[in-house]
Amino acid sequence: MTKTIDGATLVKLLKTTSVTERIKNGNFLLEALQDESGEHYIDERSISTSLDYLTESLKSWVSCSNPKVAMMALDIVSLIADAVNNNSKHYLLFLQELTETIVANLANKSKEIRTSLVYLLKNFLLTAKQIGKTTAILEKIVVTADNYKRNSTIIQETVSLISQTYISEPEFRENVTLLKTVGYIGVWYIEDKRSQDHCLECLSNFYKYNGTKIKSILEKKIRDPAKLQDLFNRFQAITIKNTSSKVPKISATAVHPAHTGQNLII
Repeated sequence: MTKTIDGATLVKLLKTTSVTERIKNGNFLLEALQDESGEHYIDERSISTSLDYLTESLKSWVSCSNPKVAMMALDIVSLIADAVNNNSKHYLLFLQELTETIVANLANKSKEIRTSLVYLLKNFLLTAKQIGKTTAILEKIVVTADNYKRNSTIIQETVSLISQTYISEPEFRENVTLLKTVGYIGVWYIEDKRSQDHCLECLSNFYKYNGTKIKSILEKKIRDPAKLQDLFNRFQAITIKNTSSKVPKISATAVHPAHTGQNLII
């Protein structure tokens, strides 16, 4: 007999806060959501309309201190995101709210969990691209990370995600919102000594493909001309090292407004 997995079923199974029950229910959901035998029927429409009710429970699972539950939660989130109608009016909000929680959990001590979190965020970006909502997810990632900018681990993982996306997905390189993340990364480079290497590598990747635009964005975000010039000098050194050729000298000429932390869209 076919068992239906609908929105109400998911809400009921995800509502528990017991670790034991979460592991039990999680194993059942992972099996059911990936079932190809026909034993389970996934009611896409019902789940799509229930996303608002599922979000809080899933956020709690993702933030669970038990690593098995946390890892299981990421797989469940991914399977639900794949199963539902991505044109649903609830879908984007679902991605945005989960994105905020996922970024906050990039502080997790487990490298395995952080790697899985970053992987899921990248999938969110690719999914958002399909429905024309890349900007909304990028904004949520970067603004949330900026809210936790005192945590170097969150900054480093976020910067690595942005850098990986920029390099591996050429179609993103001209995305206006992605380019504007450079302003945040530039400020993180100045303010967070422990994340400087990550930020510099990411900024250098951006500069390689969009030098003029990157220079302009950084000039608007970094107010200290000396620090700005030092950053440009580092770009120049990296470029020369990587290409074994000289590049035009870059100079910072003015004091610019401080970073305000406002949304990326202008």
